[in-house]
Amino acid sequence: MSASNEALEQEVKDLRQDVAALRKALREEAAKRKESARAKLEEAAVENVERLHKAAQEAGGKAQESLDQLEQQIEANPVPSVLIALLIGFVLGRLLGR
Repeated sequence: MSASNEALEQEVKDLRQDVAALRKALREEAAKRKESARAKLEEAAVENVERLHKAAQEAGGKAQESLDQLEQQIEANPVPSVLIALLIGFVLGRLLGR
């Protein structure tokens, strides 16, 4: 073999090694980015769950307050409350009975 062929073969071999090293580096970088994205998604999911939990607790508290107020109104005015309930039942019965 001539020296130029050997030099060319060495350059091709070096180029293949460089390409293999580049592939490895790209795979490692892709794995790092994938893991980073996964961690960010998990963190966002936890934050969303916490926000939803807090909103549900607030809604439950407001609903309980409304029920307490309604109970107080019924206890303060039992006769009108019963009459209103009967009227609502009568109207619904007429509407749904058709």
